[in-house]
Amino acid sequence: MRRRDLLGVAATTAALSVSAASFAQRQAGTKEAMNPDLERFDQRLDLIRQSVNIPGMSVGVFREQSPIYARGFGVVDIVRGTEAQLDTPYPIASLTKPFASAVIMRLVEDGKLDLDQPMSAYDPDYTRWCAELKQRGVPKNFNCDGERITVRQHLTHTAQGKPGTVFSYNGLLFSRLSAVVDAVSEKGFVRSIEQDILAPLGMSGTALGTGDPNKPDVVGRMARPYRLDRDWKLVEPNVATPPFDQVSAAAGIISTVNDLAKLDAAIDEDKVYSPPMKEAAWTPGTSPTGQKFPYGLGWFVFGGSNGIDRMIWHYGWYPDAFSSLWFKLPERRLTFILLACTDRASSVFWLGNGDPLRSAFVTAFLDTFLGDRSAR
Repeated sequence: MRRRDLLGVAATTAALSVSAASFAQRQAGTKEAMNPDLERFDQRLDLIRQSVNIPGMSVGVFREQSPIYARGFGVVDIVRGTEAQLDTPYPIASLTKPFASAVIMRLVEDGKLDLDQPMSAYDPDYTRWCAELKQRGVPKNFNCDGERITVRQHLTHTAQGKPGTVFSYNGLLFSRLSAVVDAVSEKGFVRSIEQDILAPLGMSGTALGTGDPNKPDVVGRMARPYRLDRDWKLVEPNVATPPFDQVSAAAGIISTVNDLAKLDAAIDEDKVYSPPMKEAAWTPGTSPTGQKFPYGLGWFVFGGSNGIDRMIWHYGWYPDAFSSLWFKLPERRLTFILLACTDRASSVFWLGNGDPLRSAFVTAFLDTFLGDRSAR
């Protein structure tokens, strides 16, 4: 992050932290502080949570960078009875991708990266890695043309099939963008996240995976993951090492509603992306025939024409563990953030095709804050 931005970012994030804390204090002890619309929203969220078997989740709604609704629901450790809070850390899975987008677009703006160059131009090991994937047949329809598949195609999830023609959301292919950043940035991918985003924004509740040596307190407070067994009972995943110990461009960051709100505010104030780079990231890709894809450069993009509000969003899904949602209406300066300690805030709604309106949580948000339904 450029030095000229740091003072403004510090002031913004400090104000946001104070307002979020005071709001949480008002909300914590009583529902009487809510107006009737928020009361109904609160009840609807809890009903959805219980109906899809989420033991605990943290939620925040922000308008013009100020919290207008914030609450933890349920527990994030069933054995200990630890309640969900706004500062509860969760592995956010694919909400890591917007972080990666910010780092990559800064490199583009600085002239260090050309999105339309082949991946192999920056990643010397790409051809070997690509061939190994093709041999294993994972992912499907990945033809591994190491000389033609571009950085943009990995960033827009259009690297499968004939590159650039078909959208197919794939975290494995997106994760390879870390190697590109490592190759062209002096800091590398992980240090770029830490030094250009987390530190300037005061995101002290965010860790770069469970292996982050600088954030043992964050990892120690992390929500426990849960899944449903065959009897529809909540149990912890039956794996020795959860898959969130390291960070790639696709996943791995651990964060809180409070910290994501800081990043969200900085994005709105053009402190993370410059305006041209943000607009590029929030513009849906198109096929050679003009078909619009549901994804920009690290963000899903929905609506934006025919009287439908533009929706900038992303979801996160760690199977049998965690899920998350970051949903923005940029023209209305409205943001909705949800983090949960099972995968069922995402897996139930099948969001990978790019339609956020499949989520009952999103429709509850839109019905409450855009009652005229003009967003749709």
